[in-house]
Amino acid sequence: MSAAPRARQADDELFRFKVEQSHAYLERVRRMLSDLEGTRAIIESARDSLDLVKGIDYSKPSTSGTASDDAFVNAIIRLQHSIEGYVIKVAECEDARHEANAVLERLQDGSQAQCLRLHYLLNVPWNKVTERMSMSYDGVMSLRKRSLASVYDVMPKEIPKAL
Repeated sequence: MSAAPRARQADDELFRFKVEQSHAYLERVRRMLSDLEGTRAIIESARDSLDLVKGIDYSKPSTSGTASDDAFVNAIIRLQHSIEGYVIKVAECEDARHEANAVLERLQDGSQAQCLRLHYLLNVPWNKVTERMSMSYDGVMSLRKRSLASVYDVMPKEIPKAL
């Protein structure tokens, strides 16, 4: 194999490496944001189930607490712990989103940043990205690869542990 094809092969491998690394970084951010939405839905469901309980009847004489009273209090405590964990996750996600958005802002080409921001930070499916950008699917996929290769040069080399 002559020097020119070897150099081309090395360039192709470097390009693929950059795309894979950038995709992994942005996909972790996207997954964090998606998981956060799932956690929020679980908390809202737990809160809504507590709304079904009308409360404790204090007009009756009480000799001791009942299992249902304890279950209600325990459910509230579990919900409070879930909310505390959710708040921590929100802060971590916002830090990750802010950092990823700053990375995308460093790209020279605005369409590259827009393409990646729509999918990875706003969770827009690729077929909807094509509509929003008025491009064909193949065009968006080509732009995606070029964009990811460009991201590698401006993304943090050490990925935060939260991701």
